[in-house]
Amino acid sequence: MNPGFQIESIMTARITPNESFCADSARCRNFYNELTDRVRALPGVRDAALVNVLPLDGRMVAFAAAAEDHPSNPKDPAPVIFESVITPGYLGVMGIPLLRGRTLTSADSAPGAAPVVVVTALTAKKFWPNQNPIGKHLKPVYAKTWMTIVGVVGDVHEDSLALRLPDFVDGAIYDPYGIEASTGQLQPTEMTLVVRASSNQMNYGDSLQRVAASLNPEAPVSEVATLRSIVTKPASGPRSTMSLFAVFAALALVLGAVGIYGVVSYSVTQRRPEIGMRMALGAQRQDILRLIVGHGARLALIGVAIGIGGAFALTRLIRTMLFGVSITDPLTFLAVAMVLTTVALAACYIPARRAIRIDPIVALRHE
Repeated sequence: MNPGFQIESIMTARITPNESFCADSARCRNFYNELTDRVRALPGVRDAALVNVLPLDGRMVAFAAAAEDHPSNPKDPAPVIFESVITPGYLGVMGIPLLRGRTLTSADSAPGAAPVVVVTALTAKKFWPNQNPIGKHLKPVYAKTWMTIVGVVGDVHEDSLALRLPDFVDGAIYDPYGIEASTGQLQPTEMTLVVRASSNQMNYGDSLQRVAASLNPEAPVSEVATLRSIVTKPASGPRSTMSLFAVFAALALVLGAVGIYGVVSYSVTQRRPEIGMRMALGAQRQDILRLIVGHGARLALIGVAIGIGGAFALTRLIRTMLFGVSITDPLTFLAVAMVLTTVALAACYIPARRAIRIDPIVALRHE
C-alpha cells in the first residue's frame, strides 16, 4: 500500500521542550529553527524538517472549519479538518508531491505574514469540486481570519494504511510553523523531527539528543525510529489476525476433508454387497466411480451452497477486517467454492477407488 509519502532513508524523533520554555513563542521558534539547521549539518543528512503530527503515529490535531464557496446546511455539523503544522521543506523531505500551486516557504512563517495553507487533493475535490482551489479560503469556525490556499499536494494516509483519514474527518491541510499556527492558537510545543539521510544506514539517535541538549537541556528527544518501522507497525495487528484466520481456516479444511473421507469410506463399506451386485450385473468400474464420487459431489455442492449463503449473511461482521476487497467479492467466493469442492471430490475419490477394486464374487459370498 502506498501511504502517500516516501518511507526509505528517513528517521524521526519526537522533540518535547518544556512548556515554560515555549511560553515565549519566539524563543521556541528560534530553538526549532536552530535545531533543524544543525541537524542538516550532520554527516549523511540530506535534509530535515519538523511536523506536529507525523502520519500513522496515532496523534491527531483537528478543528471544525468553515470553507469559502462550500455549501453548508445549518442543521449539519461543521466539517472537520485534520491539521499538520510544518516547517519549510517538510513536504520535500517526506516526498509528498506538489500537484498545483506552490509549497510553503520560510516567508509564510515570518511575523506578520498572511495566513496561508496547503490542502490535499481529496480535500480540494470535496470542498471545491470542478473548481480551482488556489486562492480559496477556509478557517476554523471560531477564528476571524481566513487562510488562503496556495497549493494542493498528494493525499497521505494519516490515520492508517486502510484509511487516509478517520471517517469523521472531512479533509486535511498543512499550516506553516510560525509565531502562531493558522488556527489562531499558539504554535505547537511538541514537534517531530523528520530527517532524510543519504542511505538506509541511519543511526542518528545519539546525535539528535546531543544537538537538542546543546540548544536546550530541557528538550528531551524520544521515539527515535525509522519511518519504515512506523509505517509497518500498524500492519502488525491485521497481519496477526490474518495469520490466525489462515491457521483456523487450514485446520477447518483438513477436518472437513477427513470428515468427508470418513463418511464416504464408511458408506462404501456398508454398500459393498450392493457394489458387488452392480458389478456382477455388468456395471463397469467407471460406473461405480461415478456413483460414489457423484453422490459425494452432490452433498459437497449442497454444503458449498449453504456455506456461501451463510457467508453472504455474515460478511458485514468482518467488514472492518477486510482491506482491498469488498465483502461480496465474486472472485473470493468463487475461489473458495472451487477449493472446497475440489477437496470434497478428492476425499470422495479415494474411497471410490477402493470400491472399484471390490471382487463381485467375494462381495456376494459375504452377503
